[in-house]
Amino acid sequence: MNINISAVSGRREARFSFSFNERIEEVDCRDGAVFVTPVSLEGEVIKDGDIYYIDGAGSVDMDIPCDRCLTPVRVSVDFKLNEKFSSNASYDEEIETFSGDSIDLTSTVFRNILAAMPMKVVCSDDCKGLCPVCGQNLNVKDCGCDTTYIDPRFESLRSLLKFDEEV
Repeated sequence: MNINISAVSGRREARFSFSFNERIEEVDCRDGAVFVTPVSLEGEVIKDGDIYYIDGAGSVDMDIPCDRCLTPVRVSVDFKLNEKFSSNASYDEEIETFSGDSIDLTSTVFRNILAAMPMKVVCSDDCKGLCPVCGQNLNVKDCGCDTTYIDPRFESLRSLLKFDEEV
């Protein structure tokens, strides 16, 4: 996702629009999430001196594993882009640097997609998750495992829960 700035690099001020519909190369995404569609991005570049302000909005469809049962869930992720770039490396950390006649937005777009991804994804509100003993998807089949594990350190407290005896 490169924005060619060679046409405006000699000007003090400039403004132009851009749009992309590109696939991001396979990258290590959060917990097995996979890009399903190309990233769609539209925006505007405003040049002021040697700083390029890039504002835009985009979207991408992703398959993200359910946080309970790990079944892939199709999620549409909408994100915003509001970044500053400069070829002058003397600016502070808030302004990203570039060299040449193009600004590569790939890592910036990827970072903004990760920030816009939902914190928790579930396939349904009724998702039962995985069995903690055998790992079976409980939405597909009940495994019958005994999941009433009691930490041995608290076993002696079980006697306090017996209400059959008089005090």
